[in-house]
Amino acid sequence: MKAKVLLVDDEENVLEQMRSALEAEYEVFTASNVGEARTTFERERTAVVTLDLSLNPGNPEDLTGLGLLEDLLTQEPATRVIVVTANNDQTTALRAVRLGAFDYYSKPVRLEDLKVMIQRACHIHRIYQRLHQSYPGSKNDFHGIIGSSKGMQDIFRFIERIAPSDISVLICGESGTG
Repeated sequence: MKAKVLLVDDEENVLEQMRSALEAEYEVFTASNVGEARTTFERERTAVVTLDLSLNPGNPEDLTGLGLLEDLLTQEPATRVIVVTANNDQTTALRAVRLGAFDYYSKPVRLEDLKVMIQRACHIHRIYQRLHQSYPGSKNDFHGIIGSSKGMQDIFRFIERIAPSDISVLICGESGTG
Protein backbone atom coordinates (compact mmCIF):
# COMPACT_ATOMS: atom_id res chain seq x y z
CA MET A 1 0.00 0.00 0.00
CA LYS A 2 1.30 3.43 -0.95
CA ALA A 3 1.94 5.99 1.79
CA LYS A 4 -0.32 9.04 1.72
CA VAL A 5 1.24 12.46 1.16
CA LEU A 6 -0.54 15.83 1.35
CA LEU A 7 1.02 18.73 -0.58
CA VAL A 8 -0.03 22.20 0.64
CA ASP A 9 0.99 25.23 -1.41
CA ASP A 10 -0.82 28.30 -2.75
CA GLU A 11 0.96 28.03 -6.13
CA GLU A 12 -0.94 25.63 -8.39
CA ASN A 13 2.05 25.09 -10.71
CA VAL A 14 4.22 24.01 -7.76
CA LEU A 15 1.51 21.61 -6.58
CA GLU A 16 1.16 20.09 -10.04
CA GLN A 17 4.91 19.71 -10.49
CA MET A 18 5.30 18.02 -7.10
CA ARG A 19 2.23 15.81 -7.65
CA SER A 20 3.57 14.59 -11.00
CA ALA A 21 6.94 13.76 -9.48
CA LEU A 22 5.48 11.86 -6.49
CA GLU A 23 2.33 10.09 -7.64
CA ALA A 24 4.14 6.99 -8.93
CA GLU A 25 5.40 6.22 -5.40
CA TYR A 26 2.75 7.78 -3.13
CA GLU A 27 -0.96 8.41 -2.87
CA VAL A 28 -0.85 12.19 -3.34
CA PHE A 29 -3.41 14.77 -2.22
CA THR A 30 -3.14 18.52 -2.77
CA ALA A 31 -4.52 21.64 -1.13
CA SER A 32 -3.98 25.29 -2.00
CA ASN A 33 -5.32 26.88 1.19
CA VAL A 34 -5.76 26.22 4.91
CA GLY A 35 -9.41 25.12 4.61
CA GLU A 36 -8.70 22.54 1.90
CA ALA A 37 -5.66 21.30 3.80
CA ARG A 38 -7.61 20.79 7.04
CA THR A 39 -10.48 19.01 5.28
CA THR A 40 -8.18 16.72 3.31
CA PHE A 41 -6.03 15.94 6.35
CA GLU A 42 -9.02 15.13 8.56
CA ARG A 43 -10.32 12.76 5.87
CA GLU A 44 -7.04 11.11 4.82
CA ARG A 45 -4.70 11.34 7.87
CA THR A 46 -1.65 11.39 5.63
CA ALA A 47 1.72 10.11 6.80
CA VAL A 48 3.55 13.15 5.40
CA VAL A 49 2.58 16.75 4.67
CA THR A 50 4.65 19.22 2.70
CA LEU A 51 3.60 22.68 3.82
CA ASP A 52 4.25 26.16 2.50
CA LEU A 53 4.17 28.64 5.37
CA SER A 54 2.74 31.48 3.28
CA LEU A 55 -0.63 30.37 1.94
CA ASN A 56 -1.81 33.84 0.99
CA PRO A 57 -0.69 34.70 -2.55
CA GLY A 58 -1.42 38.39 -1.96
CA ASN A 59 0.77 38.58 1.13
CA PRO A 60 3.94 36.44 1.20
CA GLU A 61 4.64 37.71 4.75
CA ASP A 62 1.49 35.97 6.01
CA LEU A 63 2.62 32.83 7.86
CA THR A 64 -0.74 31.06 8.31
CA GLY A 65 1.07 27.81 7.58
CA LEU A 66 2.59 27.89 11.08
CA GLY A 67 -0.88 27.68 12.64
CA LEU A 68 -1.80 24.87 10.27
CA LEU A 69 1.41 23.03 11.21
CA GLU A 70 0.47 23.16 14.86
CA ASP A 71 -3.13 22.08 14.17
CA LEU A 72 -2.09 19.08 12.07
CA LEU A 73 0.38 17.82 14.65
CA THR A 74 -2.12 18.29 17.46
CA GLN A 75 -4.58 16.10 15.54
CA GLU A 76 -2.03 13.49 14.52
CA PRO A 77 1.42 13.65 16.19
CA ALA A 78 2.72 10.78 14.04
CA THR A 79 2.41 12.84 10.85
CA ARG A 80 5.70 14.16 9.53
CA VAL A 81 5.44 17.74 8.26
CA ILE A 82 8.09 19.04 5.88
CA VAL A 83 8.01 22.81 5.56
CA VAL A 84 8.71 23.77 1.93
CA THR A 85 8.79 27.55 1.68
CA ALA A 86 10.38 30.59 0.09
CA ASN A 87 10.60 32.15 3.56
CA ASN A 88 14.27 31.85 4.48
CA ASP A 89 14.02 33.68 7.80
CA GLN A 90 15.99 31.74 10.42
CA THR A 91 13.60 32.76 13.21
CA THR A 92 10.66 31.36 11.25
CA ALA A 93 12.56 28.14 10.56
CA LEU A 94 13.34 27.69 14.26
CA ARG A 95 9.71 28.40 15.16
CA ALA A 96 8.52 25.76 12.67
CA VAL A 97 10.92 23.18 14.08
CA ARG A 98 9.87 24.01 17.65
CA LEU A 99 6.25 23.47 16.63
CA GLY A 100 7.21 20.00 15.40
CA ALA A 101 8.22 20.30 11.74
CA PHE A 102 10.14 17.22 10.65
CA ASP A 103 12.26 19.14 8.16
CA TYR A 104 12.58 22.62 6.63
CA TYR A 105 13.34 23.07 2.93
CA SER A 106 13.80 26.39 1.11
CA LYS A 107 12.37 26.96 -2.36
CA PRO A 108 13.08 26.62 -5.21
CA VAL A 109 12.26 22.93 -4.92
CA ARG A 110 14.70 20.36 -6.27
CA LEU A 111 12.44 17.36 -6.71
CA GLU A 112 15.18 14.81 -6.04
CA ASP A 113 15.95 16.42 -2.67
CA LEU A 114 12.26 16.54 -1.79
CA LYS A 115 11.79 12.88 -2.72
CA VAL A 116 14.58 11.88 -0.32
CA MET A 117 13.02 13.94 2.49
CA ILE A 118 9.59 12.42 1.91
CA GLN A 119 11.02 8.91 1.74
CA ARG A 120 12.81 9.47 5.06
CA ALA A 121 9.69 10.99 6.64
CA CYS A 122 7.58 8.01 5.53
CA HIS A 123 10.13 5.62 7.00
CA ILE A 124 10.08 7.45 10.37
CA HIS A 125 6.26 7.52 10.27
CA ARG A 126 6.15 3.71 9.79
CA ILE A 127 8.55 3.20 12.71
CA TYR A 128 6.46 5.51 14.88
CA GLN A 129 3.27 3.62 13.97
CA ARG A 130 4.86 0.25 14.80
CA LEU A 131 6.11 1.60 18.12
CA HIS A 132 2.62 2.73 19.11
CA GLN A 133 1.11 -0.59 18.05
CA SER A 134 3.62 -2.35 20.30
CA TYR A 135 2.58 -0.33 23.34
CA PRO A 136 -1.20 -0.15 23.36
CA GLY A 137 -2.76 1.71 26.25
CA SER A 138 -5.88 3.51 27.20
CA LYS A 139 -6.38 7.15 26.27
CA ASN A 140 -5.50 8.13 29.84
CA ASP A 141 -2.44 5.86 30.08
CA PHE A 142 0.65 7.05 28.22
CA HIS A 143 3.45 4.48 28.50
CA GLY A 144 2.74 4.05 32.20
CA ILE A 145 2.04 7.73 32.91
CA ILE A 146 -1.56 8.26 33.94
CA GLY A 147 -3.37 11.53 33.32
CA SER A 148 -6.70 12.55 31.88
CA SER A 149 -6.66 16.33 32.31
CA LYS A 150 -6.31 18.58 29.27
CA GLY A 151 -2.88 19.66 30.54
CA MET A 152 -1.62 16.07 30.72
CA GLN A 153 -3.08 15.21 27.31
CA ASP A 154 -1.25 18.26 25.87
CA ILE A 155 1.99 17.03 27.45
CA PHE A 156 1.44 13.53 25.99
CA ARG A 157 0.95 15.03 22.49
CA PHE A 158 4.08 17.16 22.97
CA ILE A 159 6.08 14.08 23.98
CA GLU A 160 4.82 12.19 20.92
CA ARG A 161 5.91 15.04 18.65
CA ILE A 162 9.44 15.34 20.04
CA ALA A 163 10.15 11.69 20.87
CA PRO A 164 11.64 10.83 17.45
CA SER A 165 14.16 13.70 17.70
CA ASP A 166 17.49 13.57 19.46
CA ILE A 167 17.04 16.53 21.80
CA SER A 168 16.93 16.80 25.56
CA VAL A 169 13.68 18.04 27.12
CA LEU A 170 12.80 18.87 30.71
CA ILE A 171 9.11 18.78 31.61
CA CYS A 172 8.32 20.64 34.83
CA GLY A 173 5.15 20.99 36.88
CA GLU A 174 3.89 22.49 40.07
CA SER A 175 5.43 21.23 43.30
CA GLY A 176 3.66 18.10 44.51
CA THR A 177 2.21 17.06 41.14
CA GLY A 178 4.42 14.02 40.79
